[in-house]
Amino acid sequence: MDNINNPHDKFFKQAFARKNVIREFLELHMPIDIFNTIDIITLKPVSTEFIIGLTLNTNLFVECAF
Repeated sequence: MDNINNPHDKFFKQAFARKNVIREFLELHMPIDIFNTIDIITLKPVSTEFIIGLTLNTNLFVECAF
């Protein structure tokens, strides 16, 4: 078996790569008036590897229309 580094990080990255998990998380944790403005169908995870000049310490970005 491969040596697993940062198993929690890998778990969350895999889980939040799924649109239904993102939607459920936002629905539970975002104020409902803001959540209702999001076009849920357009939700998609965005890779942080391609964001130039990123200075935030984050592993997850989500893009959507509203």
